[in-house]
Amino acid sequence: STASAVTEVKGNASARAETVVTALSLFNGELTADAVTARASAGTGYSGAGGNVNGSGVTNLKVNGQTLSFTAPATTKVTLGDWGQLTIGSAAVDRSAPDGAKGYRGFVTEIDIYLTADHGGLPANSEIQVGYADAAAQTAPPLTGTTTSPSPDALPVPATPDIASGDSPRDRVRRRNAG
Repeated sequence: STASAVTEVKGNASARAETVVTALSLFNGELTADAVTARASAGTGYSGAGGNVNGSGVTNLKVNGQTLSFTAPATTKVTLGDWGQLTIGSAAVDRSAPDGAKGYRGFVTEIDIYLTADHGGLPANSEIQVGYADAAAQTAPPLTGTTTSPSPDALPVPATPDIASGDSPRDRVRRRNAG
């Protein structure tokens, strides 16, 4: 299994996340897959924020030796005997952002197993997720252009340091070197 995450902020922000699991075997081989890959990317540009989960998927998924057929990128749900529920390819997008900004968060979970009964040494209500990726980016909110004035109670800030106090950076350097 491998995982990676990259974030960049230059003129625009971008983020990428990826997890890859190979040769997956759960519950003593009841559920197997050759590979589980989750990828998410997000970025900002002149038109706002966006991204995708392209490249995510499960290869050769089998339950009790039977190959599961499912259509990506649609989310598929499969009942696992009398003990659980399997969700394949669950993805979502959140575009929320502060006022004036544009945001994008895309996340995907390729395999999500929820146990409805005790199974394989795990108690009911346990959940196993394999292949999760999450990436988010947001534009900066616009500048408000407002300035603040000091309160009438604020003390004035001197334009030059008070050298007479003997605590200016120049005085500290002299004292160290004078010894």
